[in-house]
Amino acid sequence: LASASRELPQSFPQPGWGGATDCTGGTPPAGFDPLSNTQWQWDVACVWQAWALPGSNQRGSPSVFVAISESGIDFDHQDLASNFWEGKNFINPGVIPDDQHGSSVGGILVADDNGLGIMGVAPDCKLLWTKGGANRTNSFYDISNLYWAADKRARVFNVSWSMYMDN
Repeated sequence: LASASRELPQSFPQPGWGGATDCTGGTPPAGFDPLSNTQWQWDVACVWQAWALPGSNQRGSPSVFVAISESGIDFDHQDLASNFWEGKNFINPGVIPDDQHGSSVGGILVADDNGLGIMGVAPDCKLLWTKGGANRTNSFYDISNLYWAADKRARVFNVSWSMYMDN
């Protein structure tokens, strides 16, 4: 998997773990989701400041696919249905578990600007869901879902895996 990054200007806030940078006080665009003041991701991720950068395509693009590797997702959720593109379960093929964590992560990323719930930081992007990584011991299967998403044109990946280790 190839990785690309773009350095932000030195004046741009670059928060680290622990909330070291305060990005509060940005200005949402006109007509923005009326529930945005109840959503933590705007200030934590410095979204308003990123959207203000020259050349920023504030809402993302339908040609940009965001992939999440999660335990499940509600594809019919009112904020996700219009931006959901495709999904695949690599652990239990054919089973699409309805899981709130995947729906929450997907919503923070690409929830539709429909005034019904939250709005994602890139509401015009499309969402790919995959389940993989957990409950397997063979590392090929652990990342095969990421290769699948890359083959589907995903350019942004969010991987929410955890591991229990018995000492």
